[in-house]
Amino acid sequence: MAVNPSYRRFTASEKVAFSTYNNIAYDATVRQGLGVAANEKIVGFLYLGTPSGANRGDKMGMLYDYLTSNAFKLQIEGIVEGFTRFSPTSTPEQLEALGVLWAEHPECLMQTHLSEQTDEIALVRKLFPNARDYLDTYETFGLLGGRGLYGHAIHLEPREMDRLAEVGASVVHCPTSNTFIGSGLFNTAGMMAHGIKAGLATDTGGGSSFSMLRTMAAAYEIAQLRGVALHPAQLLWLATCGSARALHLDHQIGNIAPGMVADMVVLDLASTPAIAQRSARAEDIWEEIFPTIMMGDDRAIAATYVAGQRV
Repeated sequence: MAVNPSYRRFTASEKVAFSTYNNIAYDATVRQGLGVAANEKIVGFLYLGTPSGANRGDKMGMLYDYLTSNAFKLQIEGIVEGFTRFSPTSTPEQLEALGVLWAEHPECLMQTHLSEQTDEIALVRKLFPNARDYLDTYETFGLLGGRGLYGHAIHLEPREMDRLAEVGASVVHCPTSNTFIGSGLFNTAGMMAHGIKAGLATDTGGGSSFSMLRTMAAAYEIAQLRGVALHPAQLLWLATCGSARALHLDHQIGNIAPGMVADMVVLDLASTPAIAQRSARAEDIWEEIFPTIMMGDDRAIAATYVAGQRV
């Protein structure tokens, strides 16, 4: 595993945003100074993701002694990043190494995929015949915990939902990806009823839009297909407070309140003639916001603020 020479040491006053293994986006984010909190860095992020060309038999980058070496730590102080992607592309030894690494750095977030597609689940059963279910392939190796982020989580067994709730783990809904790939229908209402923390994401690889407005709209449409009409307040909560909570950052971002970081987007609720026409007939604020959630695009973004500064 080669460490990108552009990685550098971060001071406590710097803000860091992560883009998995896309070093170009990573470096660009650092140069812009964008991040999740002013005057504070994320301590770490353990990501189960595969660099291009890696596979289950490839030991590239997965040696525990390298990941924990002083040379590695000096290159990316404060960031612990391992690569295997998810169970179907991982050997038990790789998963075990990452479990040990996470145990040594429990302050880190750990992100991976879970039960995205039915054929993926069938493959997991074949590769891990002793596992009780998909989630058990992570739990067995110490990769289930309260600071775990499990993307997609569409086709979950009752035991899996119980365990996710018990440990306080977070699931991440990627609606445009799920519809584009045809993965299935995420059970937003079921997750909330089960007490499982849920966030909303665009999914760089499979998603069809980076817009959180479009992502909220897709989440609404998926819930409708499950017979549930999400309220505009629930959609906004998923995209803001819910996602911040999933990332254990709700004490800093995701809400407008004293002491919170002023990361904000200002929306124009009459950004197009069609949206303006519908909003003008609204009887309350939620009816006024809903057309922008469902039909809004970049024209609806009036301003963006990061740490109180307009960008």
